[in-house]
This record gives sequence, C-alpha cells and structure tokens, in this order.
Amino acid sequence: MSASATSPAVLIADDDEALLEVVSGWFRRWRFRPSLARNRAEVMEQVERERPQVVLLDVKLGTDDGVEILGELRARLPDLVIVLTTAFGTIDHAVRAMQMGARDYLTKPIESERLKTLLQEVVEEIGSRAGVGGLGGTEASAEAMEGRSANDLELAEAQAAQVLLGAHPIMVDLRRTIARVAASDAEVLIMGESGTGKELVARLIHQLSPHREGPYIAVNMAALPAHLAESQLFGFVKGSFTDAYRDQVGYCEAASNGTLFLDEIGEMPLEIQAKLLRFLEDRTIQRIGERTNRTVSTRVVSATHRDLAELVREGKFRQDLYYRLNVVPITVPSLRQHPQDIPDLARVFLRRQLERNPNSPVRDFTPEALRCLTEYDWPGNVRELEHVIHRLVILGRRAAISREELPPEILRHASPLTPSGGMTASTTPTTFPASTTIREATRQLLIETLRVTNGNVNEAARRLGRSRAWVYDQVRKYGIDLANL
Repeated sequence: MSASATSPAVLIADDDEALLEVVSGWFRRWRFRPSLARNRAEVMEQVERERPQVVLLDVKLGTDDGVEILGELRARLPDLVIVLTTAFGTIDHAVRAMQMGARDYLTKPIESERLKTLLQEVVEEIGSRAGVGGLGGTEASAEAMEGRSANDLELAEAQAAQVLLGAHPIMVDLRRTIARVAASDAEVLIMGESGTGKELVARLIHQLSPHREGPYIAVNMAALPAHLAESQLFGFVKGSFTDAYRDQVGYCEAASNGTLFLDEIGEMPLEIQAKLLRFLEDRTIQRIGERTNRTVSTRVVSATHRDLAELVREGKFRQDLYYRLNVVPITVPSLRQHPQDIPDLARVFLRRQLERNPNSPVRDFTPEALRCLTEYDWPGNVRELEHVIHRLVILGRRAAISREELPPEILRHASPLTPSGGMTASTTPTTFPASTTIREATRQLLIETLRVTNGNVNEAARRLGRSRAWVYDQVRKYGIDLANL
C-alpha cells in the first residue's frame, strides 16, 4: 500500500540520504505523497512534475543555496508552502527566510512531532483546496499495515490494553500505534521521561510482532561499561583479547529472529554508534577478532529519556544514527498528561500489592486521597505512583487510605481543604476567545508558562509535556524575549 494520488504532495529537498529515507517515511505515515530532490535541478523538475503543496527545503542543498531556491520558487508559485531546514540555525537565517516567504524554519535534526505540528497547521490552512482533513495521528506506515487485518489490529489493541493501562485518549492512541507498529520490522525509537514505561512498550511491540516466538533481549546502555560495549553487542572469538577464553555471541546476534531493545540509547559511546549504524544498514555483524561477516535478522527497538535531537546538536550523538533509529517514533506520555487515569491506576496497583501483602488492612482510598494523588505532578511518573502505593499498603492501618497518610511531597502540591472538607481548585485553565488562531493560542500559552516559571525553559518544557528543543524553537519562532517576560 502507498499514499494515493489524492494525498497531498510534499517535496523533500536535501542531500542527506538518511534524512530523505526517514522523513519520507514520516510523510507516508501521515498520508502525504512524498517526492525527493537532492539539488536545485531536481527541485525544479519535481515541482513541475508533482505540483507539491509543501516543500521541505534544506538551506544548503549540496553546492546550491536553498535560500536562493526559495526565492525562485516563491516567484514562480506564490502559494507554495516552503519550510526551510538547516543544521546551522541562527536567528539571522530565520529572519531572512521569513522575509523571503518561508512558512517556517526548522533546525536539524528534525523532530517528527515538531514537523507534524507544523504540517497540521498547514493542512488546516489549505485543507479545503488540497482535500486533506488532517494528519493520521501517529499511525504506523501503510507498509507496516500490510498483512494485518482490522480484526488483527483490534485484537492487538485489546492485548495491549491488558498491559498498558489508561482510558485517556492519549493512552488509547499509544496502544493503537503500538499495535500497528508491531506488525512491521521497522526500527522504533521510544521517547519519554523516566518511569513512563518505555521498556513495557518495547516488550509489547515484541509480543505483538510476527517474531514474538523469537528472543527478546534488553540492554541498558547506561549500565554497560564503555570498554565492554563493543564485545557485548557484537561478540568476540576466542583469543581476540586477553580475557577472551572462548567464543562469545553478542547481543545483536543473540537476538536474531527476535527483538533487541537498547534502552538509554543516548548513553551509547560515539565509537559504538558508528558500528551500530553499520549493523542497521546491512544487517551484518563482525565479532571482535573475526574477519568474516555474519548476517543476522534482528529488529532494533531503542529508547531514551533524553532529547536526542539536542545531543545531535551538541555533537554527542550521530545524526545519521538518529535518523536510522527514528524510523517510527513513539512518545510515551508522562503521567501528568493523563491525570484522569490516576485513580484507576492507583487501584490497579493497590490490588497488585494486596496480592503480595494479603495481611494489609488497606482496601481502598478516600475521595480526598485520590484527589491529592491526581493533583500531584508525578515527576517519576507511573513508576513513582506504583512505589507510593506499595509504601501505603505496607504502612497503612485503616481500610481506606486517607489524605493524612500520603507522603509529604504529595501533600505539598495538594489543594487546601475548604471548611466543608472539600478541596479548592488548584489552577484556573487558560481560555481563549473563539476567534483565536492556533498560532496565537500557542504563543500566549507559551508566554504564560514561561512567566509562571520565571523564564525557566526546562520547567516550562516539563509543564507543557514537550522537549526543551521544542520550547526554544517556539521562542525563536514567535520572537519571545526571555529576559523581558
């Protein structure tokens, strides 16, 4: 399956082959029809042939100047939406690009969610002309859907719901994405804060995949010493170094016909990143001390709580590997993004703990205790919630856990009790007039959040549930002066 001829056409103009491959995959998942160009001549040819509605244009396209190409395209096609990209973003570049008619300006490595948000805005603006109602969420690619019927997908989603709990739409979408992604062999990059359940997602992808009977091997790169990383990942032969007393199969080879989960991939040493990239490109490994290559069939799923795009900009993570791993990105939401699920999750964890501690008198929570749990930010996410429930079951002395029994860090964030015993509202939601555009609302919400956090970008990103890089991009986009909020 592929995007139909009626799908919106988009042209990706870049001389980076890895970026072309990955970003075109994103567009296909979002039901766009991508075409590719690697220089000015190809840009002009594809624009004439495909008539794209959107062009993603690199500022430096080989030996050609992307900004000059922008000017040519705007002169020929004034309504064409053009988004510039660059690995060397500056405010001056962005201002010049906007002045010449660019719709927006993205810095590399391109973040899929940032690009998707931008495209959604474009679709809303030109939807009636292009015949597009919106992007298809975070669905897996059409290619990943082949061989899996609607009934199979429903069954996979139901299986995922038994493990990945939560009725909030953001969790329903996550399970739907997992069910679709599992059917393919594409690399998956799972992103999310610590404690959100990234390894649970990786295991689900394996269990719902065609290779579920094969091995599932999880490796925490943060716990793997740098000097052992190569030998542990790729193996070695007897006598290849001092302590090599026998042949050793590496994780990549041991996971053949199954799934290799690389947790905390952002901690991988740069020299090992190059070897992993080579493995992902040709599916062969070479054990240390061996001259021949071994072909293996291993699906790689990776995860990180860090901002890999920022690490790429800092030179700590390879851009080509980032794109290779990020074929299908999945973001696991923080618990504060779906607080409505906290009461149900708390009760599920309570039941689990009572199975292990049957002599505990605890059986439920008071309404006030559940409100306090719901209001807390949970920086440790679901893992922290489970640990708190474990503690309450062990220390609890009454049938219902009360507000007073909760840990002090939770009570500090709770709304004060009213004289009637109820609780006052802790926040007032931000509202906008009906005529407010998405761009205006986004800018106002960002400014208000930055004011509340006294210009602390990290805290603003945490409260908004976005990455620090996204906040900086928006600050540049809307010309927000952090020093004068």
